[in-house]
Amino acid sequence: MEKRRENTCIAYTTTLDVSSYYYAADMANKVGDNVSAIRYLQESPGSDTSSYTQFMLASIYYDQKEFSQSLSCINYFQQLSESNASNLQIQKLKYQVQKELGLNAEAQRTLADVQRIDPSFVRSSEGKTIAVIIPHRIKPYIERAEELRKNGQISDAIAVLNEANSIKELPYTNLLLGKLMLSQNNVRALYFLERAQREIKDDPSLYFGLCVLYLKTQNIPKAKSALNTFARLQGEQHENTRQLRTLFEKRVKQKK
Repeated sequence: MEKRRENTCIAYTTTLDVSSYYYAADMANKVGDNVSAIRYLQESPGSDTSSYTQFMLASIYYDQKEFSQSLSCINYFQQLSESNASNLQIQKLKYQVQKELGLNAEAQRTLADVQRIDPSFVRSSEGKTIAVIIPHRIKPYIERAEELRKNGQISDAIAVLNEANSIKELPYTNLLLGKLMLSQNNVRALYFLERAQREIKDDPSLYFGLCVLYLKTQNIPKAKSALNTFARLQGEQHENTRQLRTLFEKRVKQKK
């Protein structure tokens, strides 16, 4: 049973079922193909009841300056699960959208909720989003790697991404390499995720992968830090937060 639970955790970063749609949507979004990203998300299994899908749609609509649609997705996200209402990422996005729509009173209430979780938000993140810029000469490698991944050719996809990194190393390419290697239970994924972490700060899948790998390598302090960051981004009641905590507690007991 414990082994099954661990595999469930690792499956969060693999390419099975609905994750394939999320991965494809993320790839499309990162290269600026928002039309395809929205289509992948809307076609994903259970899209109408998935808080993750609604958050991604809200983010994409925000980037496209379609603020009313973004707010609609945010509100639906918060209706799906009460425990998600205090999620830091969605609250930050909600604040930004409300400001853009001129809903100043509502924005101030949302800001107060955000600052209770992250007091530094106004100083460091006021209305800003971080764009991932992929050079044109690297984009074909990432697209090719995605095709290979979708066909189950994970090792070939890794080879293509390594070739891209030999031309120009990017945090996003390192993130993809780390995820793919983790799906193969390859602890070398840690090298790439740690390099990605230098510039990518708010990607939950990054911290999920780091936590799993730190636990595999018995680095309990770093695992705890990655787990806490994941919980801050996704919320304490998120299914994967609970799974990570279970795995973390198991590893701590084994080390005693």
